[in-house]
Amino acid sequence: DVDGAEGGQVHQLSGGLPLAMAYSVGYLSVHRHLPALKRSHHNQPPSEIAHYCVAASLKQLKAPSAHHLLMAAALFTEKFSVKAAAHVADLPQPSEGTYPELSSLYRLSLVNKLDKLYYSMHAFTQDFATEKLENDLVFKEAAQERWLNWYISLVQPLAENWLDWQDYSNIELEWSNIRALFNWCMETERYTTTQKLWLGLRGYTLVRGYWDERQVWMDGFIKMAEQRDDQVGLAQAIFYKAQTLVHIDDTDAQGEALDLLKSFWQLKAPVDSDITFAALAYIAAIYRQRNDLIESR
Repeated sequence: DVDGAEGGQVHQLSGGLPLAMAYSVGYLSVHRHLPALKRSHHNQPPSEIAHYCVAASLKQLKAPSAHHLLMAAALFTEKFSVKAAAHVADLPQPSEGTYPELSSLYRLSLVNKLDKLYYSMHAFTQDFATEKLENDLVFKEAAQERWLNWYISLVQPLAENWLDWQDYSNIELEWSNIRALFNWCMETERYTTTQKLWLGLRGYTLVRGYWDERQVWMDGFIKMAEQRDDQVGLAQAIFYKAQTLVHIDDTDAQGEALDLLKSFWQLKAPVDSDITFAALAYIAAIYRQRNDLIESR
């Protein structure tokens, strides 16, 4: 797609136009000339030329904040919101509500505009930005903390009354990013941070039926809680896994959910009363479903 109003730059890099050409057109729209290719580039594969064109574009970006924004955007998957990326890049909120750094990246075809709120980045650009991020460990560490805090703030309001229906529209929009962040936290064993995220996501994942994620995450929680001898955290993780299994199969044909619920009671950990009552309800439901199944036979 070529947007004539923005100087003729190419914004959709995933189509048939070669990446090197897409980046070159973006460069041309801003600087009014093409990046200078050396004779040695002529026999290089298109990916190497594309890499050179991205680097040439970034060299022309004078503001460090534009580089920071590109590196921050690399932390997101599929898409990123303007506000989230700006927060992660630690950009101050402009009075006019727009970010010139993002406009520069957009005109250079380094990011794609999806709508008024969201942008995306081609996988090639993301790999390049990730490489830059890995070479700036001070910024990377700070950016990751801001990235974590952004999504913790987003999900925390949903931590209370999690068994009731709530407005999950913000979570829905950001689910791919939140899931990737959660998996990253599990892989890096950020136990406390992951617990905070989970409290805000337990209702959403239950309502939406994300059974695979819940099982994998709870297995990870159980392992980390056991390593830390955290009896409360262990009891909670056991309960949430049992809850997941009951929703997958309310007869608990394999008996796994009931075994988990028995383990939950044996721990006698001081968990919240809503979890205790829910555990009792699930045990009663399993026995009731089993009796109904026997009678029906």
